[in-house]
Amino acid sequence: MKKITVKKSAKKKVFALVGIFILVFAIYKAILYFADKFDHRIYYVGITAYVGIATLLFVIFFFMNGMTMSPAPTPRENLPADWSEDRKTEYLEKEAVRKPKARKLLYVFLPMVVTILVNYFEIYLEELIRKIS
Repeated sequence: MKKITVKKSAKKKVFALVGIFILVFAIYKAILYFADKFDHRIYYVGITAYVGIATLLFVIFFFMNGMTMSPAPTPRENLPADWSEDRKTEYLEKEAVRKPKARKLLYVFLPMVVTILVNYFEIYLEELIRKIS
C-alpha cells in the first residue's frame, strides 16, 4: 500500500483557505444575525458591501491576471506583432510577478462565493423541509 505524501506548501494553502472560509462565513452570518436582531436595513447594506467586495476582488484578480482565467504565462507569439522584443520581454517579466499575486486574491474571493452558495443551499433545504412537513 502506497503512502500518499502531501507537500507542506499544499497543507499551508489548504489551512489558509479553510481559515479564511471560516472567517468569511462568520462575517456573513454576523451580518444576517444583526439584520435579524436589530434592523433589516443592516442586511441590505451588509450584503451589498459583501457582494461589492467580492466583485471588486474578482475584477482586480482578472486585470492582474492579464484579463484571462489561465494561470499559464502568455506565449510570446500571442503578444502583439507590432511590439518590440524588449517590450515583449518586459511584459512577460511583469506578468510572471503579477500572476502569482493575482492568485492570492482567490484565497479571499473563493470563500466569499462558497459562503453565498452554502447560504443558498441552507435556504433551499429549509424550504424543502417545510414543504415535506
